[in-house]
Amino acid sequence: MIWFLDREEKGSSMTDENNYRSIISERIEVLRKKLLDTTRRNPLINNSFSPKTLTFLRIVDEKPQSIVNILSRGDEMQLSPLPKLA
Repeated sequence: MIWFLDREEKGSSMTDENNYRSIISERIEVLRKKLLDTTRRNPLINNSFSPKTLTFLRIVDEKPQSIVNILSRGDEMQLSPLPKLA
């Protein structure tokens, strides 16, 4: 089926499309703010390390992006424990 739009209908169609795009963009922004939780409730960025903490792996003296690059390539990393404090 072929549809022919006159100029008024075509303009209306473009306006509808722009309205849909703006509604979708607004909803995405609302959801994005919900996903980016930077409060103290987010355990990925707000955590405390203690002797009882066994659920985190703490990597010292390494750039985060280099760790991501190594892991995304599938390369191996050698991890060594820190020396015990006296």
